[in-house]
Amino acid sequence: MDDKKERIKALCYDFEQADKIIQDVKSVTNKEVIPAISQLRYAGWHLARWLILDLEGKDSEKEFSEVIGHSKRAIFDAARHGILFCMEGIKSFRDMYGGEIMPEIITRYSEKMREVEESRKFVISVSEEERDVRADACKKHFDTIRVILQELICCQPELNKLKEQKEASKKRYRQTNNISIIIAVIMAIITIAVAFLK
Repeated sequence: MDDKKERIKALCYDFEQADKIIQDVKSVTNKEVIPAISQLRYAGWHLARWLILDLEGKDSEKEFSEVIGHSKRAIFDAARHGILFCMEGIKSFRDMYGGEIMPEIITRYSEKMREVEESRKFVISVSEEERDVRADACKKHFDTIRVILQELICCQPELNKLKEQKEASKKRYRQTNNISIIIAVIMAIITIAVAFLK
């Protein structure tokens, strides 16, 4: 009985984790994570079947394994959805600000971009069959990449300010360069004109 109680506690923990990450991802993306919710629905169905078989004294291990697998896949699916959303946001920041502005504002920028790349590789490397056993790792990747995106969002005013300064500096450089060229052309014309007048 104690073994069964511990297994049910572990299952409740997985359900709680799945619900938390589904809510967390929803708060970040503003969308329901349907695949993860579906996995919890399947877990609930198998849980009901497990309880019936157990009450009837029949072998219910397969059903219990299914419950665990679906609850872990719910965690994986929600975390994966969150990772993909955050990666898209990070890509937008990189496209908007480029590699020369972000490192000046974001501390440990290169290290953080390596972490983003590790998360990308993780997400594409996990097969369908591995999703239940890799759920906790996927959640850790989501937690990491979410913090990076939140930092970028918090630093956006500074990034905008630096971007404006750099653009203004480039504009001044072009204007100075154009004025120098015009002065050089005028000086060349005056030199040629003076030479012809002699």
